[in-house]
Amino acid sequence: MTIKVRYVSEDEIEQDAELLLAEYKETTGASIKLPVPVAEITTYHLALRLGFADLHQTFGVPMLRGQPDILGAIWIDTETILIDRSLDPKEHPSMSGRYRFSLGHEIGHWRLHRSYVAKDANQKSL
Repeated sequence: MTIKVRYVSEDEIEQDAELLLAEYKETTGASIKLPVPVAEITTYHLALRLGFADLHQTFGVPMLRGQPDILGAIWIDTETILIDRSLDPKEHPSMSGRYRFSLGHEIGHWRLHRSYVAKDANQKSL
């Protein structure tokens, strides 16, 4: 099934990211320092479940040349984000930058696209 999603410009994405950071700051009273606390924003501010899994096994898709290429996924109906276990920053500290990027990417899907999925009860994930 295909869902037609409105084009979102880079400026709109940037504005929404700035709004999210402002909301987080207002909610927690904490100033935003680098690196952006994406895990805290996900679990405490957005109240989404966050976990790690072998996403290739989850989706039944083989890895690309032996390397994971599905690094994050979101399920709108259960308000859950899973990040591939190869990016777990506790297990693989050298992957913390890629972990934060992938989690931020999934947050973007939540903020910008969840309304499209909510309109179609048959589509459970992005």
